[in-house]
Amino acid sequence: MDHLSTETGNVATVPKNKPLISTQILAVCVVLIALAVTAVTVFKVSVGSLFFMGALLACPLIHVLMMRGMDHKHD
Repeated sequence: MDHLSTETGNVATVPKNKPLISTQILAVCVVLIALAVTAVTVFKVSVGSLFFMGALLACPLIHVLMMRGMDHKHD
């Protein structure tokens, strides 16, 4: 393991063999890019519409991903 020192002197350990992003995330990103390119070239969808729809769909997805670690236990 590599040791990284921070400005405060704390030492953080970083595993050597852990990839930066998982292969599943990479595959999803490649598929989304391919779909966007196909929508623009084949179906003549404007890039502005793609960005708007992407932002519209990203908001609830990001909310779900941020809140999944929260345990809301109701009595």
